[in-house]
Amino acid sequence: MHAESEATERRRLARAFLLGGGLLLAAAQWGLWRGVEPIATWSYDLSWWSAILLADSVVYLRTGSSILLSRTSGFFGLALASGAYWLLYECANLRLANWYYVGIPPDRFTQTVGVYVSFATVLPGVLVIHTLLGGSAARTPRAPSPLPARARALLYGAGIACLVLPLLFPRQAYPLVWGAAFLLLEPWLATRDERSLLARLLAGDRGPLVRLLATGLVTGAMWETWNWRSPAKWIYTVPLFEDGKLFEMPYLGFVGFVPFALGCHSFARALVVARCIPEWDPRAAPRRAEPVRASVAGVAALAFSFLAIALVDRFTIHSTRPTLADLPGMSQETERRLEASGIRRPEDLVAAPEAVDSGCRDRWVEAARLMSVRGMGKRGLDWLAGAGVSTVEDLAARDPDVLSDDVLSSDAGPPPRPSPAEIRVWVRGAR
Repeated sequence: MHAESEATERRRLARAFLLGGGLLLAAAQWGLWRGVEPIATWSYDLSWWSAILLADSVVYLRTGSSILLSRTSGFFGLALASGAYWLLYECANLRLANWYYVGIPPDRFTQTVGVYVSFATVLPGVLVIHTLLGGSAARTPRAPSPLPARARALLYGAGIACLVLPLLFPRQAYPLVWGAAFLLLEPWLATRDERSLLARLLAGDRGPLVRLLATGLVTGAMWETWNWRSPAKWIYTVPLFEDGKLFEMPYLGFVGFVPFALGCHSFARALVVARCIPEWDPRAAPRRAEPVRASVAGVAALAFSFLAIALVDRFTIHSTRPTLADLPGMSQETERRLEASGIRRPEDLVAAPEAVDSGCRDRWVEAARLMSVRGMGKRGLDWLAGAGVSTVEDLAARDPDVLSDDVLSSDAGPPPRPSPAEIRVWVRGAR
């Protein structure tokens, strides 16, 4: 009777999650497209967490088990580990310089806790979508065949190459980094975890691997769709693929989501095998984390995340959300008067320039327009001022290579120094 009552309660909770997730997703998209703050700035996070609730509740109502509702402690273990896992790629990006962030709110809470909450969606998002696509078969069809020693060595060698070569040759080998986690972890997992992708493959079950390939494409499309119009977003500067994009992603870049999804599954299985988090797979036998290991891993992950977020803040966040105070020569009195009239951000001033009766109106409007180009913000405004660019039309008329030399020789703006690729993003945006 107790088990039946618990199942009934979980089904009620799943229905509540389904309704709540749907309403939250609708609110996030409404706020994004209407420009309602703070919903628009937080729309990416709201969209992903609501999608996770939606997908997990659908899986539970369909199958009677799911990651969040059936393996709650495992789900939160994944979320906590997810931030540290993605920050490993952020550290690699310090060398690769394949993307940067713009429009991030300037407060320290958002740039620390908010960043971690955003990254905490990565592992739960991939794995919940995987279960939605049917990726949790109850058992393997037969015992897995042993992995030959030579194959194991080849996989490890390929994984090391995928990790090292992008750091040595970032312009040529950067795509390889997305396959490193899968190749390095699966040979180790194959003899320790029957739920691992390689163990399932050796047992003749290709389904989980195939479904994860599809999961990579689905989650990649979700990431890029919700990033596209968000005021707080990332922008790619991938070598050789700066032109020809779907949303912000180069067309071929979507292929990278496939090995990334495989690596997410491998890392999540490794956490369970290492007893750092409880079992999260709803169809697997329950498995608890070892308290000491979990505590040590948690402290190490948080310490690493603290340092990594500081590096992201210093080198990868290229602009914060512009404010009226960022406009050149704007006094606090004028700022307060504009805010009282409903002009709270530079983009509001562009939409209603008549609200300003100052002789600086045209200058402020032009500065507001320029700061909005590809989210460059005040940092971009300062760097371009050193090269004599003060309007969107000036920027659009400049040759990107010549402008890059002028900007970098002026040393007029705050760190980080804009790369030639970022300056090309600005010029294309102005045009």
